[in-house]
Amino acid sequence: MAATAVCAGISLSGSAKVVSEFFYYGVNNVLYQRGVYPPETFAHESRFGMSLLGSMDTAVQKYLSNITSQIQEWLEAGLVRRLVLVLVDSSTAEVLERWQFDVTCTTGSSEGRDEGVVKKEMQAVIRQITAAVTMLPLLESPCSFDLLVYTDASAAMPPSWENSGPQSIAGGGEVVRLRSFSTGHHTVATSISYRTS
Repeated sequence: MAATAVCAGISLSGSAKVVSEFFYYGVNNVLYQRGVYPPETFAHESRFGMSLLGSMDTAVQKYLSNITSQIQEWLEAGLVRRLVLVLVDSSTAEVLERWQFDVTCTTGSSEGRDEGVVKKEMQAVIRQITAAVTMLPLLESPCSFDLLVYTDASAAMPPSWENSGPQSIAGGGEVVRLRSFSTGHHTVATSISYRTS
């Protein structure tokens, strides 16, 4: 008698958790790769079947954890449309880069994709984020960052959050589209906009 393998797909709540964790580590990866914080303030962590970097700065950890936990709740409700990591010149407040993660919610989908397949797609996106840094202009001045979360109009904003403008790059900049991944419930497409001069 032959054994049959059953591959369970990711549930909606599992999808929301995986996508919010991807955002957490994707943002950490960009902050490390772009030198927003010193390299010694990051530590290796194992996630998605690979070694990733996470900030050891408690203020950064708390900030990112608060945002990603709220995003997870909104993802499960189908309210997140986009997350944007904005890198800003600390002295001039000029936007230098926008790392954009567009989210498409698959309404009515009852079956998520196999977790192993999703993990491989996420690994490919994270590797591509790391590789993309080599083609970007050097950030020659100290930078700060901000996170923008675009939601459905019905999403209730936490009291400590505030509305913000799009924080666009003057003149539009150059845009590079990276890979995407899908859990079956959420599809995340990544792109980078950066200032060219």
